[in-house]
Amino acid sequence: MDTPDSAAPVADGNKTYNIGQINNATFVQETVQDPPFNEILLDKLINAIIPYNPKAEQLLSWAAGQDPKPDISNYSISILTYSFVGIIGMQLTKLFAIGADSKSNSRRHDYVDMCVVTAKRVLQIICFAIISDLWNKEKGHRYALTDEQTKKINNFFVTPNELPLRDYLILLSNLCGVYAGNSLPLPISELSAIESQLTEGAFFDACCKLQDINAIKNTDEKYAPKNCIEAETQLSVILTAASFLAAYKVVSIKNIGYEGLRNTEGRYLHKYVTLGQDSDQNINSEKMNYANNPINTDSVLLYRVSNLDDTNLFPGVKETDIINMFPFIIDYNALTEETEGVKICFYSCVDLLNNKVMTYSFLDDNSPQKITFTDTQENDPLINDIIKGKGKRTDLKLDTVWRQVKEAKVAIIGS
Repeated sequence: MDTPDSAAPVADGNKTYNIGQINNATFVQETVQDPPFNEILLDKLINAIIPYNPKAEQLLSWAAGQDPKPDISNYSISILTYSFVGIIGMQLTKLFAIGADSKSNSRRHDYVDMCVVTAKRVLQIICFAIISDLWNKEKGHRYALTDEQTKKINNFFVTPNELPLRDYLILLSNLCGVYAGNSLPLPISELSAIESQLTEGAFFDACCKLQDINAIKNTDEKYAPKNCIEAETQLSVILTAASFLAAYKVVSIKNIGYEGLRNTEGRYLHKYVTLGQDSDQNINSEKMNYANNPINTDSVLLYRVSNLDDTNLFPGVKETDIINMFPFIIDYNALTEETEGVKICFYSCVDLLNNKVMTYSFLDDNSPQKITFTDTQENDPLINDIIKGKGKRTDLKLDTVWRQVKEAKVAIIGS
């Protein structure tokens, strides 16, 4: 079996981790202060993604036939970080790197926090996908919601602070309830396997235990070695249940251009970024492709990769399986016409005192990114000046984010 190469360095805020230097000693090292890190996640997840990545099964089969048994930590990391949907794959890359950094004074602190953040990102991606899909469905039909469902969905749109992990779990349960109550197919079909665990069971318990750890006020207790292991254990339960995310990809549409020659059919050139790490260890790879029809501009798209039906833009992807996550996940760089790189941000909350201000959370370091509604109008008589001026054009695009969040809320709950 061909073994994976070492993984590339990854940055998290002001820190840079080089997981390519991880070796067996790193994973099994146990001191008086620190437990071994990453072992539970690696063992559970490499088995969990077997249905979605044949390389996982190949690795385990190869290792089982060796004597003595080889250490496969590096190989497991490489497979896991590019298998999970890019946003989660990058979170795992950081988490594994933190766990491997035995010299860091903040290792336990960073590890527990990253476990909590990764779990929340899993729930956010799923909730955002369902809300986006429900918004599309509500455009042609008003579906029945219970008072409790309306309350929880409204809370998502008006909360002045980012919802904690347990609240996202409750939101997910209510969203699934909307689909069940209206006999609608879930946009992520694999969710049906964990629906019963959203109010009780292993998945529910894991989310609650992680939030309980995160809520501990005493830092010595919160980041104690036992809680490092507990956080890792509970995250492994959540990611094992959500291992279907290894069948999905996320892309950011950076630019769309039109090409039409005389006596030929016009076509659209899309420039986009596949988020996360690919099997060749390229991070956030930029790609270009032609399509007969344009995708929504500035979109962040979630799609399943294993279907056989083709779209023009993403070969092998069924068009109905593409979910536009905008405006709940945005590429701030695309909106502000920064041509290099991506800045992926998750919807977080609204300003309690000024509803024209929304806060997003920057994926790389969880720092807040404010978006302020400026009411720049597309039908402004000076639109030509607006389009020419980068600042005003950026205002116009960021206003679209604010408007679409509001439109989604009205479409789904009616106010």
